[in-house]
Amino acid sequence: MESELDKLPKYTPDYVIDEMKYYYEKKSRGNTAVCTFDNVLALVNLARVNNRISGRQARNIKRILNEIK
Repeated sequence: MESELDKLPKYTPDYVIDEMKYYYEKKSRGNTAVCTFDNVLALVNLARVNNRISGRQARNIKRILNEIK
């Protein structure tokens, strides 16, 4: 899991990484984690709206998240 999260860029907000850790935790227990992954994408969008990251950065983060999903 940690190696997967290392693929994310340095500008990824901490709360996105925390939610991905929670996603992996739920997935490892055998629970459905679809809702949690949707939360991760929503947090990326929130970071974009709040100008914490640019649109290009948000698209890059989402692309990487979908690859490691």
